[in-house]
Amino acid sequence: MTSDKLNADKIVGTIFTIKDHKLLEQILVKHINDGTIDQIIKYIVDELNRMRINHLITGEITYTLSQAFFNISDRVPDIDSKLLLVRAVYLLLKGRRNDDGYNDDGYSVLIRIIPKSRELYAPFALISSLEEDPNLISDDNKFTYIKRLCVERVSKEKFDDLVKHDYFVDTLVCWEKWDKSSKYNDFITDIKKSDDKLLRLLERFFKENKKDRHGNKEIFRYHIFDKLVAKMDETKDKLEDIRKNNPDLYKAHKNSIDKYIDNYHTKDDIRYHFIDRDYHSSKWQENDS
Repeated sequence: MTSDKLNADKIVGTIFTIKDHKLLEQILVKHINDGTIDQIIKYIVDELNRMRINHLITGEITYTLSQAFFNISDRVPDIDSKLLLVRAVYLLLKGRRNDDGYNDDGYSVLIRIIPKSRELYAPFALISSLEEDPNLISDDNKFTYIKRLCVERVSKEKFDDLVKHDYFVDTLVCWEKWDKSSKYNDFITDIKKSDDKLLRLLERFFKENKKDRHGNKEIFRYHIFDKLVAKMDETKDKLEDIRKNNPDLYKAHKNSIDKYIDNYHTKDDIRYHFIDRDYHSSKWQENDS
């Protein structure tokens, strides 16, 4: 056993005994800053998968760990580690026992930690994944309420803070789908009143991963923007008008405006937009031209 593994085992063992989520966040942020968080998260998930520490997963320990993992999710730099962090929360909730020693579906923890979550990535990614795998929470009423809590959490965020969150577009997808009120529509209506806000929002619709296997162009998610925000052809017309008639605004957002217009011909090409195929409004083009 290497010294790295011994250290990771010791750190993870300590993490599972901490009952103060703020202290736990400080420890996890330290590992983010020194570049060791990926290894720590992997060991946490390994321990949970082996169910070697399930006897510890009770009451406040589950709450503390889950809240801390939610609160650091945006700051974890690697997408694979972000997904593992979400997996860790799922396993924590799945293995949790209530105070009487019986299995608990995690609902009581989720309704506490979602409203308090400082970040958005982990709660939205977790609840979205449960739509495909409802094994954790099978009660429809409970699940609907949890999604409502997610909507309430994101709708309280100020615009300037909201657009800074990691994988923000995926959060918007869930918000629009889960919102049974007018919060999402009100948000978009407000955005459209300001060209500057609209352009700042538009910037987030370039793929988070700036490269894809077909080249180094930053590809805009045209069809998902069309569904969630504004029609893509009307947006193109607006951007061309700004480029021609509003030099100050164009200068401030030149990079994203140019890329949107210059790459518009890729909007129906599956090579660039496979991930958003469910939002596509016309037949995919699969040619290599």
